[in-house]
Amino acid sequence: MKPVIPPIKSYLIQAIFEWCTDCGFTPHLSVLVTPDVRVPSDYVRNGEIVLNIGQLATHALKITKQEITFMGRFAGKPQEVSVPIFNVLAIFAKENGQGISFEITSSKIAEHQESNNPPILKNSLKLISENETLLFAKDASKTHNKKSSKKAPKQNKKNNSKHLKIIK
Repeated sequence: MKPVIPPIKSYLIQAIFEWCTDCGFTPHLSVLVTPDVRVPSDYVRNGEIVLNIGQLATHALKITKQEITFMGRFAGKPQEVSVPIFNVLAIFAKENGQGISFEITSSKIAEHQESNNPPILKNSLKLISENETLLFAKDASKTHNKKSSKKAPKQNKKNNSKHLKIIK
């Protein structure tokens, strides 16, 4: 019998979180909100929410292979937050926008909701530019959790080896 290999996504999220913390940056999550995500609905914009998961903004933060949970304050009121790993669209540093983003297609959402066990998917990496990442971070901050539909101009991929995008 072949051993079950856990999905890599939770490990990448944990790694970027630790990098942000080590560098003194504030880690933020961009999350696709579906019925299995527990977040305050007042802060959801266009089916997404951006959450500060820094040490000062959370209590009892846990990043497991299946979900991210913590207690957070929203408008001064404590609330439990639970985000399945599948629903994480990106994790990035607020200060410079560096991080990693994940693509979730509508077909994968339907597939995920039909199955209790997430499918084992092959991942591929795609380089994204620093400008695109910074645009994402700045836009998330300015528009209170709303992503911009503008795309940064394409750059030569050889010069942008710092930023990776996971495609599923």
